[in-house]
Amino acid sequence: MENSKKLSERLIENSKVFYDGARDHIFVEEMVNGTLDKEKFKKYLIQDYVFIKSFVHLVSYILAYSETMYQKYRFSKFLSMITSDENGYFIRSFEELNVPFEVYNNTELSPVMEKFLKVINKGIELGKENPSRGYRNCLAILMCAESVYCDWGVKNKDKAPKEYYFNEWINLHNNDDFIALVKWLKEEVDNIEFSNIEEEKEMEEFFEETCKLEIAFFDESYQNI
Repeated sequence: MENSKKLSERLIENSKVFYDGARDHIFVEEMVNGTLDKEKFKKYLIQDYVFIKSFVHLVSYILAYSETMYQKYRFSKFLSMITSDENGYFIRSFEELNVPFEVYNNTELSPVMEKFLKVINKGIELGKENPSRGYRNCLAILMCAESVYCDWGVKNKDKAPKEYYFNEWINLHNNDDFIALVKWLKEEVDNIEFSNIEEEKEMEEFFEETCKLEIAFFDESYQNI
């Protein structure tokens, strides 16, 4: 019998243990409640900021190989948000956390984020001879990352820790525009067509690996300073 579930639903369901592990991580729980050690959040935020260039590269690749002008508009709009609103959040948060420009501008990627970069580069590399292959695998990475953050953001929409850097990070991931973006990303995933079962399996592997890396990043950030 034909699977009635959408591809986006199957990806999440097949990686449920890891997906839920990232969404419900102790790091997130303490952050939304305002009890997270600010040194842990500082370490996390610096790495996330350093990683932005790689993330922008990922979205840019997807934008380049998307087919319609509407797709390109949506991905361009997302890039604009990352490099404006989200970037502004980082800069203000670094000021409140007393992180000097020299630190957040010159820090190298952590071991986990290096692994994340390798997964992105692998997705892009696989698309050199077949752009549609690179597109769908990179889209799996993007949908996973944004969906996990949207889910914990919406789950904790009523939380309002007093610290700007906690509260605004929650708001950035549960506002209407971000929810609409994630819904659209899932629809884009659902529109993917496969030539064989191996293609779907490969996309599932990229999705699951991204889930695992999200957990690993939270673990790494939560470790004692």
